[in-house]
Amino acid sequence: MILTAHIANPVDSSDAIKIEEAKINGQVLELKVSYGGGCEVHEFDLIGSSNISKSLPPIRSIQLIHRARKDACKALVIKDLKFDLSSFAYKKESGSAIYLQLDGWEDKLLYIYP
Repeated sequence: MILTAHIANPVDSSDAIKIEEAKINGQVLELKVSYGGGCEVHEFDLIGSSNISKSLPPIRSIQLIHRARKDACKALVIKDLKFDLSSFAYKKESGSAIYLQLDGWEDKLLYIYP
């Protein structure tokens, strides 16, 4: 299932999560994440800042939000997540490029609108 990403203000509260892998495949950000839990259904959102840098290509900060729903279990859960990146495009024009700086991931991710 591909989740929808959206523009929003940064969030201060997110439950612990580790990004193991991050890559862009076309319009989709594919993440492999790990977290503690295993007894509750966890929820995930991907939000991007409305502000972008004036560099070329520009840079937009993005943040993965994890809601553990008070899951007290201690199992290590590894999950693949997919997010549609179209709302993070610099311009919705073919070839428009923007770097996405994912909080918790060292490298910038280059997203090119198809």
